[in-house]
Amino acid sequence: MTIIRAIAFLLHLTLVPAAFGQLITYRVKDESLKTPIIVYITGLLGSWGLFYVLFAALEWHQNWITFNEIVTGCFTGLTYIYSVVCGIVVVIAGVIFAKKFKSFKAETGDYLKCTKDDYLANKFTFIYLGIFIVALAIQCYFAFGYEINEWSYDDYDYVVSSLDTISNDVLANTSVITGSPQTMLEKRAVASWTTYIAYLAKVSGFEVTTICHTILPVLLLLVAYSVYFWISGLLFKEIDNRLIFMDIFAVALMFGQYSHYSLTFRMLCTLWQGKAVLFTISVPFLLAYFIKLYSVDIDNGNILPLIAVSLGSTSLSAMSMMVVGLVVVLTWIAMSIYSKKPQSLRYLIAGMVGPLFQYVFYKLIVLLLEDMQGHWPQHFNRSREKSWWYRWFG
Repeated sequence: MTIIRAIAFLLHLTLVPAAFGQLITYRVKDESLKTPIIVYITGLLGSWGLFYVLFAALEWHQNWITFNEIVTGCFTGLTYIYSVVCGIVVVIAGVIFAKKFKSFKAETGDYLKCTKDDYLANKFTFIYLGIFIVALAIQCYFAFGYEINEWSYDDYDYVVSSLDTISNDVLANTSVITGSPQTMLEKRAVASWTTYIAYLAKVSGFEVTTICHTILPVLLLLVAYSVYFWISGLLFKEIDNRLIFMDIFAVALMFGQYSHYSLTFRMLCTLWQGKAVLFTISVPFLLAYFIKLYSVDIDNGNILPLIAVSLGSTSLSAMSMMVVGLVVVLTWIAMSIYSKKPQSLRYLIAGMVGPLFQYVFYKLIVLLLEDMQGHWPQHFNRSREKSWWYRWFG
């Protein structure tokens, strides 16, 4: 049974992102924007973005019809809807992949041959690779070992919120007495990451603490380093220089974050919390990806992947609307200065979809919570008598 649960969990971090990525990048013409790492990270963030949109719609519905008693069932509904959509996406991506399997096999063979030749061209490459593997193994081990015993206020803010989501079957558990969330602030109510952790726990059967403290830190550490390896390819052409960069980067992170009073060989911070995932995975990828987009021909096929990355990044934390917005705007300004002409506004608008979505959602949720607290005059014209939900099901 444990193996089945582990497979169900891993599918959401392997097969599902790969399927989403294949569909999201389907119309991308430039092959340099369809590398395995780009497809995977785009799909991972795209799947989080879809979860965020569904979460926002169902949470709004739940709070809109909440008057005197807590409305339950929205988390279960979110779980079913998202699971069905993921299943459909996997099937469609599988059909597309089957049609392209021969070309994929040939391309993979050529890539492996080129990679082998690059490694054999310089024997020191294997030494650099060995150093990186050792450094990565150490970080994974201590990320796993440290998180088992680490408890703090953040565990209440994250783990308990995810547990309440499962046990109460309520999104952003809102008090009908005060109108304020019982286990999270308004800024938590507009980020879906804790609910996504609850979803992973629901579909896999693992405990929330097990996912947060022992599984996600290791898996997300590997995802983060895959992003950094792709970024190294943008900085250096030769494989040995890329591996030297990864060695220096890994060792600097290890000892730069080392604590003399506890064994904290970990990445940058607790890699299961929203802000940690935002700054170690989403922001570096978004920055490099945005620059890469402006280095190739402008194409409408690149807009959907950028929207997916933007939405997925903003799902992690309420801070995302500011951070992602700054990354997108400042990168656009920098690339415009570099090219000595204003860059295409299409990418700028696409990159701002996530921050704008979260900003609007945040403002609406705050107004709705004020109405639930008895604010007068009411911002929204809602009542039990006017609610279609109560007319049909009440």
